[in-house]
Amino acid sequence: SNYPSTAECMGSYISQKNIDLVTSHGIFSETEFRARHAIQLETYNKTVNIEALTMVDMAQHQILPAALRYGRELADTIIAKRAALLNIPCANTEEALLIRVNALTDSLAARLQALRAALTEAESDALGAQARADYYRDTVIPAMEALRESADGLEVLVAKDLWPLPSYGDMLFSVR
Repeated sequence: SNYPSTAECMGSYISQKNIDLVTSHGIFSETEFRARHAIQLETYNKTVNIEALTMVDMAQHQILPAALRYGRELADTIIAKRAALLNIPCANTEEALLIRVNALTDSLAARLQALRAALTEAESDALGAQARADYYRDTVIPAMEALRESADGLEVLVAKDLWPLPSYGDMLFSVR
């Protein structure tokens, strides 16, 4: 079998064929094997939850503030240029950039809220371990990917001195 995600393969882990294999060779009892499955499923769920919570924290406390500061700087620049150059069209570049930054900032905020809501639902007591893993795969991970898309878009636009995280270029080509 070739399952594209951990959540999908966990169900086959405890297939009767696998249980028979490990019990017939005395590797594990069926109870031990099912216990290992439960532990691995819980580890998967906790790992995805921690990664998503870390992403929420980074977006809320680092990326969103940087994007808002950059948007404010662009707006202040537009106002200053237009005040200094009355009756002369100006600040078109800054205005176009501000529109893009604003759209991505709004997208980031909306996707951040969606990820928070998905995490709240994922921790519902109504979900069993496998259902929780499936929910993380089907809802939380796609919400994380969407948030990442907005953050990546902002990373290439926000001024380097305001961006709170190292860029890929910084990590790959920095010399110590």
